[in-house]
Amino acid sequence: RRPGAAPSRAPTRPAAPAGAVPMVVSASGEDASKLMPPSHTTAFKVPRVLLRHTATNITVDIIDTVMDPYAPGKISFVHAWLQGSPLNAPFAQNVRGWLRANRAELPLLEGYPNSFVGLLSAAWFERYSAGPILAEHSAALSVAPMGKGSNSSIAAGGEAFFKGWLKFVEEADSQPLIMDFGLPAGRRPPPRVGSGVSGAVDSTLRAWSIIDPNSGCFACSLRAEQAAHLASLA
Repeated sequence: RRPGAAPSRAPTRPAAPAGAVPMVVSASGEDASKLMPPSHTTAFKVPRVLLRHTATNITVDIIDTVMDPYAPGKISFVHAWLQGSPLNAPFAQNVRGWLRANRAELPLLEGYPNSFVGLLSAAWFERYSAGPILAEHSAALSVAPMGKGSNSSIAAGGEAFFKGWLKFVEEADSQPLIMDFGLPAGRRPPPRVGSGVSGAVDSTLRAWSIIDPNSGCFACSLRAEQAAHLASLA
């Protein structure tokens, strides 16, 4: 910099709008006493306001759309995936339930997958790795989603997908990969160290990663020890 010039500073992220909390509480129609005091954190890539509903213990994650221009694309991606098969809704519910149940072991501040990333991994698994499961439960796709019989078939198919996804997560530490919807095969191996194809995976490199198909950026990227911890919970 020029002599005498002030030192440069890293740009700071703007905070969430001050009126976001009362606006959301008002729009929700909920008694404000049912919502835990909110918190605003910039530890995430995009600043957000977090509210916890005390009756259900559900966390509401509020992000200003100006702060996350990819939010509409994320919503559209998930909606399109859910509508792509009647098996996807129960599959998604199981994945989100598992992530919520293990949230204490998979803290978001340490980079573990949130619900959206979990659904991305579920969609990736279904598209690229669940062919045998899809074939086995194809009958559930040909029935109307009405009636006890069809509902039970769809629930069974969603449960089968979920069990397959858990097996996929269980292998996170033994089969490092980068999940990329933009590639025909859906996957590309992480960088390796050493020479030849037998080079070992560097434990400091990312071992279990997924790329957001909307932004093209990493939505989640776990180190080897984090991937091993994720796998141990599956």
